[in-house]
Amino acid sequence: MSIVACVETADGRGGSQDFGQNVKCKRTFVVTIDDPSTSVSDISKEPGINWLDAHPEFGAVYCTNINAQQDGDPLHYKVEFTYDLVREEEREPMPWDRADKFTFSGSATSGPAIVHYNDGFTAPKLIVNSAGDPLEGAEKEYAQWHIQISGNRENFPYDMAMGYANAVNSDSWSGFAPGTLKVQSINGQREVEQVDDAEVAYWQISVDIAYRAEGWKLKLWDIGYNQIVNGERRKILDAMREPVSEPVALSGGSAKSPGQPPDMLTFKVYNEVAFNGAFTELPE
Repeated sequence: MSIVACVETADGRGGSQDFGQNVKCKRTFVVTIDDPSTSVSDISKEPGINWLDAHPEFGAVYCTNINAQQDGDPLHYKVEFTYDLVREEEREPMPWDRADKFTFSGSATSGPAIVHYNDGFTAPKLIVNSAGDPLEGAEKEYAQWHIQISGNRENFPYDMAMGYANAVNSDSWSGFAPGTLKVQSINGQREVEQVDDAEVAYWQISVDIAYRAEGWKLKLWDIGYNQIVNGERRKILDAMREPVSEPVALSGGSAKSPGQPPDMLTFKVYNEVAFNGAFTELPE
């Protein structure tokens, strides 16, 4: 049970290319055996061409398909090798050794309108009425940019999925300032791929990161019915020495003078974690 001969033929040999596209090539071999029970795996390996081997004439394309079929009788097999473009970062046989991929997309969402740029000034001003009271209930659209990182991992990163979902970057990552990125989701799907003659299981991971230039802190007006006096919390009184019926603008825990706009309070409502070392840097 052995292979008698292996000859490359002109049948099917050649290449094709559309304008603006990569060349696609094919090589064909006839393998002669002396026993019909010879392993098809051995027959397909006889020409000595392996996955991702470069084409001998067109070095930019690589072997992506191997097809071995009987050619007319049980003792002759036609073995065809198809060559196509494979990017450098994808020429790794093990799935988790291949480079991550990136997708960028934009979307719009709505949220509270707190500041304005009416007069062409660069620093935003709070939205208040002519008496200095904050105007609430107004909304505006926010542009939101999404970064999707997808790649293969040998194991599902459970710790990262639990620790990073809904978290904001505490450090500068890929040129983005701290506090401007938030992990919206981390998803995984188990896949199986054949590498050589073995099945290899791995995880396809995708991470969705949203960017907001203004950051992800919660902003609220500093208003209320109480203030701090000599370290004690006391009700704010009106001119009639009665507790106020509407919230009053505050600053540092003390009531502001009538007509003064309130200060803005900011709160970190999302956990902050370092993105460097956890996510692949974006390509330039």
